[in-house]
Order: sequence, then C-alpha cells, then structure tokens
Amino acid sequence: MKRFISIFWILICTLSVFQNGHVSAGKCIICKFGSILTPLNSSITTKLNTDKPLKSRHSMTLSLENSISVKASLDHYTEKHLPTSSKPDEEHIKSSSPRTSVADLSPDDKESFVLVFTSMYGHLTDPIPTDMVINLVGVLACSPKLFSTLTQPCLNSALSILAVNQCALHQVPPKESGLFLKGLLSLSPGVLNSIPKSSFVSILGMVSSTEFFNEIPQSSTMNLITALSMSKSSVNCLPLQTLLSLLSFIASKTHTEFMMKLPPSTHFGFLDGLLDTLDDSSPFLVNTIPTSVLVTILSPAMTSRMLSVLPISSFDSLVSVLGSSQALSKDLPVSNFISMINILITSPKILGSLNPNNVAKMLSTVATCPSIFDSLPSNLMHQLFESITVYLPSSLACITANEYSILFGKKN
Repeated sequence: MKRFISIFWILICTLSVFQNGHVSAGKCIICKFGSILTPLNSSITTKLNTDKPLKSRHSMTLSLENSISVKASLDHYTEKHLPTSSKPDEEHIKSSSPRTSVADLSPDDKESFVLVFTSMYGHLTDPIPTDMVINLVGVLACSPKLFSTLTQPCLNSALSILAVNQCALHQVPPKESGLFLKGLLSLSPGVLNSIPKSSFVSILGMVSSTEFFNEIPQSSTMNLITALSMSKSSVNCLPLQTLLSLLSFIASKTHTEFMMKLPPSTHFGFLDGLLDTLDDSSPFLVNTIPTSVLVTILSPAMTSRMLSVLPISSFDSLVSVLGSSQALSKDLPVSNFISMINILITSPKILGSLNPNNVAKMLSTVATCPSIFDSLPSNLMHQLFESITVYLPSSLACITANEYSILFGKKN
C-alpha cells in the first residue's frame, strides 16, 4: 500500500510543479524541482543536458521501495508552456502533503492532476494501483465542472485509463461513481460521441440501477440518449445492466413526458440502435428485458404516422423482433399490428425492402397467437396476402402450410 501511495503523491507533487508560476525562465520544471519533491521512501533522479534546446528529451527514474522502478522519457518544459498560478512554491509543496484530500485541491490543481496523470500514464506500472484510479475518479467526481474544462484528447485519455482498469473502477465508492457519471453526462452529446466507443460503453457499465437516472437531471439522460442515437455500435455494446436500467427509466416516463421531447432524428436514431441490438441478440435480449418495458417503448413507435417515416433498416429490425417473441407480440395492442399491416399494404417500397425471413417470422407469430389473429380484419389479411405475393413472394415460402392456411384462408 505504501508504494501505491508513493506513486500517487509523486503525481500530486508533479502537478504542484506544473502549477508553479515562479520558475526561472528557460529551465525544465521537472528537472529543477525533482530533487525537492521526493515523497517518503522514494527517490527521483533526472538526467539533464542544459545545452539542449527547449522541449528536448530527458529521462526520469522513479525508484520506490520494494524495488519498483518507473522510467520515463519526457519533454523539457518551461513555465511558459504550463498554466500559471499565483501560489508561491511553499504553498504548492504544502498542498502536496499526504494530509490533503484531492477534494481540497484548487480547481487549477485538479485540472493539472488530470493532465499530469494522463500524460504520465504510459510510464506507470500496468495495471496501475487501485488507489490511483479511485483518486482520478475522485478528482473528477468532486468537481463536475472540471469535465468541461478538459480538452477532448485529455478527457479521452482519462476515460481510457479508467476503462482498462475495470477491477479498480468497481472499487470506487457508489457515491463518487454517481457524481463522476453525473459530471460526465452533463457534457454535450457531441463531446460524448467523440469519446472512443470502447471506453464510453465501459464507463457506462458503472450504471447498474434505474435509481441513477432518477437522481441526475433529465437533460443529462437526454444527452446520453442523443449520444447513443449517433452511434448504433454504442447501443449494441452497452452492458446488459446499463441497458436495462436506461430502458426501465424511459418506460417509467410517459411518452409525451420524455421521448416526444427528443428531436425526431434522435428518437429514430435511438430506436434504430435499440431495435438492431434486440434483433442482433435475438431471441435472448428481447426475452430478457421485461416485456412491459419493451411494450411501453415500442408501442408508441408502431403507429401509422411513425411507421411511415421509420427508416427501412429500423422497420426490418422491428419486424424481426416481433417475430422473435410471442410474449412481446401478445402484449402489444392489436392496433399496432393493424398499423404495420396497413403500411406494408400501401407502401410497396417498404415491403419489397424487407428481409423475407423476417416477414415470415412475424407472420408465423401472428398465426400462432390467436389473440392477435382473431382481432385482425379478414379483408386486411387478404390485402396483405396480395401485396406479399407481388412484392415479396419469397417470404411465403418460409412459413408452414398450416400457418399459410390460418393466415390467408377464410376464418371460421
């Protein structure tokens, strides 16, 4: 544990140097102060050639107890390349005391901590100590506004560090995890979408209950949904508990209260990602997510008005999902199926663009669910048969003779 704390305080000491505005011009800050910012049970040695031009390379070796050694080759930086501060050197060194919590650091020091941490990460042991991961999350959690001050590359680096240290990340206290995620999701959808997908979905894995979404501003949840709508792969890769939590939260709100507030492109983009995810994992996911949740989310999208403008890829996935789950199909209002069949009858382009196997799956589900079939008008099924015969005849070859007879024969 001491060696872990030593590494952490080396970073804290380094960030205090980075904030110092009283360094003599032209000299590398790390080289100048490395000898006096030496934590307990550690030593810092630097090799410096003062004749080299600015931003030349020097090597740094951090030797900690128990024979841990971290070697780094870093640029020489003078104070003009770094943030300035009015604090004297003594205050910076004092602020690096082990008695000082990361929450007590100034906003500038917190920003510098993240900058130094991300820049030195490649030179630290792998995996990095759990305490360092917890401290990085803690710095961001106690200062939500810090997220918006970081550059996109720095933010991406910080999140990548956390994403690849999952074991340590799961040891972060729940309260700090919630504050950290709240700060992250306060960022604009464009910034969230610019985070590497693997890091983004990994970090979102920290969400494990609907309560999280109840505790953050609704605007933050909308930022997340908008970011997900911009990347189908992000929805595909969401951890199961995160997806369940998000969908359960959406289902707990009325359609007009939440989803209708989203721009149409965001609404359709999110539905496209969700339907593709359900279809891709079929029939596992569609039968794992509570049916009531899926019905609440999908039913408003299955009106004639919505279906007529739904992207064909989404329409195809929806047809496939309905064919994969009798439980879902049974619980949907029959009016949803009537609307879908009417669209297939009146829109040859949509019908002809669908996967024949997906249409066959849906027809089989309708045929084997009397509660659905018995509520469909006979003339509607006859018109559907005529349209399929002309524009997608191959789908009829994929259903059994008995299903064919039930669907398109005369009802008793």
